[in-house]
Amino acid sequence: MNNNHKRVLRAYLGDIEVNLVNLWRDLQDPHSEPTHVFAEIERDLDAEARTMILDGISSILMDLRSIKDAYGLEAQSDRLSKRAITTLVEIWTTLDDLSPKNLANYGPPTPG
Repeated sequence: MNNNHKRVLRAYLGDIEVNLVNLWRDLQDPHSEPTHVFAEIERDLDAEARTMILDGISSILMDLRSIKDAYGLEAQSDRLSKRAITTLVEIWTTLDDLSPKNLANYGPPTPG
C-alpha cells in the first residue's frame, strides 16, 4: 500500500469517525438542550433504541481501529487550539461571504 492509499484511507475513515463521534455525543444525553440554530432535532428514540445505536457506533469504532492497525495507519495528532482557530476562521469567512454586501455579487435580491 503506497502513501496515496494511506492518505485516502485516513481521510475517509477520519470523516466516518467524526460523524460517529458527533452522533454518539447527540445520543449520550437525551434531555440535553439542542444547540442547533437551523436544524431541529426531534429526540424520538427510546432508551432501548439509543442503546442499540450506541452499541453499533462502538462496534464501528472498533472496526475502524482494526482497519487502522491492519493497514499500519497512524493517528493524526491535532491540537485543540489549532482546530478551534481553524474552524472559527472558516466559519467567519463563510459568514462574511453571506453578508448583504457579498450576496449582492449574486444579483439583486428578489421578493419572497
